Amino acid sequence: MSVVCLLFGVPMIIAEVLISPPALHNLVHGVAFYAVIGLALPIIGWRTFLAVFAFPPSGNGRVAAVLTTWVGGTGLVEAVFNLVMALSDYSPAKPGPNPTAGFLLAGFTICMFVSAGVWGAVAPILPPKVAVGGALTTGVLLFLAVATLGFLASR
Repeated sequence: MSVVCLLFGVPMIIAEVLISPPALHNLVHGVAFYAVIGLALPIIGWRTFLAVFAFPPSGNGRVAAVLTTWVGGTGLVEAVFNLVMALSDYSPAKPGPNPTAGFLLAGFTICMFVSAGVWGAVAPILPPKVAVGGALTTGVLLFLAVATLGFLASR
């Protein structure tokens, strides 16, 4: 779960800071709010926690695997919510340091996140190279489609 948070959470945080100046302030001061939302995750995602408890990743105990999943899920929820807030807070009158790069990074990260999720669902029945290659290829193609549509719509 920590690898997932590093791959997707950190770029989302960087994108939100590039898009909107108060995003870093919202991130730091919203930790308590997201911790409360994280407490609701076991109610919402009980099947995931049950699966992680029943089949923990190798090298982890059952409780440690559930706690890691819980904390990682809370971190990703925080990154996604802050990204949505930064996107809705964007104003051309008060842009962030580099909003174009922020929008592109946010779009790429979300496309890769969706692609990895779809391929991750079928990964247990596929060889690892096929699943990773498919996730990368599909994510890049999805991003190119979304970026092209965004470019054409802005003209």
